[in-house]
Amino acid sequence: MGRVWESGEPMIVDNYANWEGRVADEDREPYAAVLGVPIRWGEEFLGVLNVSSDRVAAFSPAHAELLSLFAAQAAIAIKNARLMQGEQAQWELAEALGTAAAVVNSTLETEQVLDRILEQVERVVAGDSFNVMLVEGDDVRIVRSRGYERMEITDPVTGMAVPIATYPSLLKMQQSGEPVVLPDTESSADWVAPGDRDWRRSYVGAPIRVGGTVVGFLNVNGTRPGQFGVADAQRLSAFANYAATAIENARLVERLEDEVAARTSEIRAEKEKSETILKSVGDAITLTDLELRIQYANDAFSALTGYSVQEVLGEDATRVGATIRSEQDRQRM
Repeated sequence: MGRVWESGEPMIVDNYANWEGRVADEDREPYAAVLGVPIRWGEEFLGVLNVSSDRVAAFSPAHAELLSLFAAQAAIAIKNARLMQGEQAQWELAEALGTAAAVVNSTLETEQVLDRILEQVERVVAGDSFNVMLVEGDDVRIVRSRGYERMEITDPVTGMAVPIATYPSLLKMQQSGEPVVLPDTESSADWVAPGDRDWRRSYVGAPIRVGGTVVGFLNVNGTRPGQFGVADAQRLSAFANYAATAIENARLVERLEDEVAARTSEIRAEKEKSETILKSVGDAITLTDLELRIQYANDAFSALTGYSVQEVLGEDATRVGATIRSEQDRQRM
C-alpha cells in the first residue's frame, strides 16, 4: 500500500470500496477491509505487510499492533536473507577471482588463460555471451568467446575484427581506461548494433590495460534491458586485470624468446667464424674449459699429433700433452 510506504505507519481501511485511496484496477478484488503495516529495519523501509478481509471493519488497532510484531520478524528475515545473498555473492566472486589468479600463475599459454577467465566471469556476471577483444592498431579483434551458441549465432565470432572508432562504447573505454555499462542498448547513444538483427539489449565492458595502455576489452552482453549495473562493471574490471597480467606475461616471454633466439644466432655465427679461422691456421690449436678438458681441436692438431679430434675431445689437456711428448721422445730415440 502506497500510503503505508509514504507515512511509515500502520494503516487500517474499514471499507476499501468507499476509501478515497483505492486503486481502480482493484475494484473487483473480493476484500472489504485492509490492514497494512510497514516492514522496517531501523530507518530503512523494506516493504509492507498486508492482510485483508471480506468483512467491513474487520481490523482494529490491536490487530495492527499484532501485525507490526510479525512485520518486525519479517524485517529480520529479509535482512538475514539479503545478508546471506550478499555473502554468497562475495564468496562466489572471491572464489572465481582466486581461480583466475591460479590460472594466470600456472601457465604462460595466453589463450588457455583467457578461456579460463571467461569461464570465471560467467560465474559471477549474469550475462548471456562473453568475449575478449585485443587491439590491433586502429582495429580490435575477438580472440576468445563464450555463449554465442546459445543465441543461435552460426557465424564464427572469434577472429572477427572491427574498427574501434566505429563503436563508441569501445572508443570511450580506450580513451578513459574505465569500464562502460549500458543498461539498455536501444536507448543508448554509445551503442552501435553490429548487425541488422541485434539481440543484445544490455552491455557491460571493461578495458584490459597493460602498462597504462588499453590493449583489449573484456565484454559481456545480455538479452534483457537492465541486466547489468555498476557492480557488474567492478567485477568485470577485476577479471580484466587478470587478463592484462596474462597478456603481459605472454608478451614478456615472447620478447625473451626472441632475445634468446637472436643471441643464439649471434653465438652460432661467431662460433662458425671462429672455427673457420682456426681451421685455416697451420699450427695445432686446442681450446679447453676451466678444468683443462679439451673442447676443440683443429685439423692441424690431428695432422701434427696423429690424434683425431674425436679422440681428444673431453680429455685432460695436460695428460694428452704428456702422452704426445712421450711418443715424440720415443720416436727420436
